[in-house]
Amino acid sequence: MPKIKESYPGLKKKYSLPDFDAIDNIFEIYDLDNERYTLRKIRRQIIEKIKSHIEILEELIHPNSTVSSYHEYKFLDESSKKKIYDIYSRLMSLTRTSQGLDLECDEEKDALFIKQLHKIWPELKKTLIELMTRLNKCWTEEEISDKSLASYLG
Repeated sequence: MPKIKESYPGLKKKYSLPDFDAIDNIFEIYDLDNERYTLRKIRRQIIEKIKSHIEILEELIHPNSTVSSYHEYKFLDESSKKKIYDIYSRLMSLTRTSQGLDLECDEEKDALFIKQLHKIWPELKKTLIELMTRLNKCWTEEEISDKSLASYLG
């Protein structure tokens, strides 16, 4: 059993944290190998997962870097673009909060961050799933015409 799973129950009790399996299932913390600074490491692992979603959203907000982001951006309506920016802002706020916590090195604040994020994650996840479903549709329902690809390539 990894050391982190052994040290988590005491932290869970001390800070009223969510169950280990609930956090692990979402953010894959099981393999964190050192029990020192457990909550800090969990918080950082959570942010790494969030950053992967931020990267996708950034390509949609600024679609100049790849053909795929350009194609997906054209498929989105104004309402979807607003939702993208809204969730992007929320995820960036979480990232910046975490970066501030890196400077504070306060276990109690790390615990509070984890609890608060666990509470809002279902809503964030739902929005991200809806967005990924919508983006997938632009590849399965809409054909890429030679004309639109040629116009992008110049």
